Parts: sequence; C-alpha cells; structure tokens
Amino acid sequence: MTDLQSAGVDFYTGVPDSLLKEFLTHLQVSVSADKHHITASEGAAVALAAGYHLATGKVPLVYMQNSGLGNAVNPLMSLTHHKVYGLPVLLMIGHRGQPGVQDEPQHVAMGAATLDMLKAMSIPFIVISGDEEDLSTLIKGAVQSSLESNAPVALVVAAASFDKASSPIAPPAPTHGLRRDDVILALLAKLPGNEAVVASTGFNGRVLYEARQTLGQGFASDFLNVGAMGHALPIAVGIALGQPDREVICIDGDGALLMHLGSLLSAGKSGARVRHLLINNNAHESVGGQPTGTSELGFSNMALLAGYQYSHKMQAGESLENVLQAFLQGAMPAFLEVPVDLGVKDNLARPSADFKASKISFMDFLKG
Repeated sequence: MTDLQSAGVDFYTGVPDSLLKEFLTHLQVSVSADKHHITASEGAAVALAAGYHLATGKVPLVYMQNSGLGNAVNPLMSLTHHKVYGLPVLLMIGHRGQPGVQDEPQHVAMGAATLDMLKAMSIPFIVISGDEEDLSTLIKGAVQSSLESNAPVALVVAAASFDKASSPIAPPAPTHGLRRDDVILALLAKLPGNEAVVASTGFNGRVLYEARQTLGQGFASDFLNVGAMGHALPIAVGIALGQPDREVICIDGDGALLMHLGSLLSAGKSGARVRHLLINNNAHESVGGQPTGTSELGFSNMALLAGYQYSHKMQAGESLENVLQAFLQGAMPAFLEVPVDLGVKDNLARPSADFKASKISFMDFLKG
C-alpha cells in the first residue's frame, strides 16, 4: 500500500480475487470508503477508474482475477486504449492457473492465455512474484509508464506474493441463523429428483457436491458452473428452453448474480421452467469475504419486475421448510432469495470427477 501511495495512486476499484486477498485486506483497513469501490464486474471497474482519471488526472488502480480479464476487454480496448481515449490505469491482476503452478482445472486455460491476452491488447505488464528486491521502484515505474503512454499498464501477481495482513477483517456477526449448507441440504431433501440443478461459481457448487454426498445422492443431475462467474442463470435458462418439460433449479450467489444482473430480465421474459434460488450472504465469500452490498438491494422485487411469475425474499421468523415449499410450488420462472450468514464447513470437498466426464453424465441425465 505504501508503495502505491508513494507512486501517487489514491483510488482503488475492482472485483475481489483470492490471490489478492491480503492486499484487499490492507485496502479495507487503510483506505477510506470513498477511495475504494468494489464493483459488480471488472469492466465496470475499468470504466469507474477511467472516470476518476478524467476528473483528477491521477492513475487509479483496478484489481481483478485473470478470469475476469474477459469482462474488462471491452473498456480496455474501446475506452482506455491508447488508440481511443488513452486513459492511464494501473491494473493488478491475480494470476490463477499460472503455467507450472498447481491450480484448479478451471483456471488452467486462462492462466496460460493471460500474458498473451495482455500482449494482444498492447498492455505492458510486470510480473510480481513476491521476490522483488525493490518493488517500490517497479510500481513507480509502472505508474509513470501509464501516465507517459496514456494507457493501461498491468501488474500480474503470482500466488503467495503478498504478506499476510497484520489486521485481518473480522467477519460480521451471524444474524440470520442459517448458512449456505443449511439451505442447500433443505432444498435437496424436497426435490423429487428429476430436475436439473445448476450451481454458480464459488462455494455453491462445492456445497451442493458435498450435500449430495451427505444425502447419499448421485451427481449426474448437477451442472457445476465452476468458472464463468455470473452465468449460471443463463445456463439454467438455456437448459430449460432446450427441454421445456423439465424443471431446472439454479442455485445462485449474490456476487455472481450482481455481476451480470441483466440476465435476471432475460430469465424473467423467457417463460422458462426455472426456479432461481439466490443464497445471499452479502459477500464474495470464497475469495475473502469482501462485501457485495446486496443485503438490501431488493432482488425479489427486481425479479417480479423482470417477469418472474413468483418471487419472495425470506423474512425473519419464516420457516425455511415452508419458504422452500412455496418456492417449489410457485409458477415459473420462480425466484427465492434466502439471506444467510457467512461460513462453510472446514475442508469443504471439491468435485473429483473430470469436467468433461461430468458434462457427459449430465447430458446423459437430460437424455433420460
């Protein structure tokens, strides 16, 4: 933080990433709220940073995981690029799936492509590994280069590059009496078993996988959207439109839904037989628990306005069993938001099957 501040960077925005967790903790502790803004998507962060530069002439910092670089391509190429408006921005990109470093399979392809994508966009980059002897000079040079070239410059951050934060952010006190696993277990106990289930990026898919194990159920009816954050709902709608007689359950998260909120309108207008369950913990929990700011956003009202035939937000004092029953009996498209507390089981299981094998099993289930 000190190196960035001494280089003249005083504005920070982006989408949280697990590799940047310690850096983001420093941000939350040491930067005022008016100078740090978590956005719904990486592209929105680039645009926000562009506006800040236009107003101040300063170089803002945009942070993201490399998997979100695709969301940022449009504004990076058609807004900040030196052949368009030429706007200085310092990018900080967590490098998941870095070649030669063990990582989850969904990160491997993007990890291999990250540096080539930056080269293709004419964005100079510096790889940060944590072993740099003079990081301050590197950062000052990157900021100066961005200013002089009137274009983005990237810091590509490898795993374990940041020291642990000395003052970690304490999680909020539980207020709902429910966690994600409570909701998913209760849902599965009520499903007859012939519906397809799509789970969003992050902990939802992993909790669903472990819940199936706990209940002694198979996994063939589940599609775990392990990447492509924010796209679980369109996947579910596409399945439902392709098989109009089958119900499809979409288990979504607040950060994921927020990232591509326009999909709510598409789903509502589609008339698809989709039941959309939003588990809202008001946080990007799987990458560090940074707030999404969605606890009072009114997703259920939005769903009704978007064309959902049934929509409800669970209220204090309501029974989870009764709320789920009404949701599963409501006209479709149906929407249910369940507010939950942070927290997942220690050593939460990860799916062990090959993604392509899981795809084949899922498609075989749909054929059956």
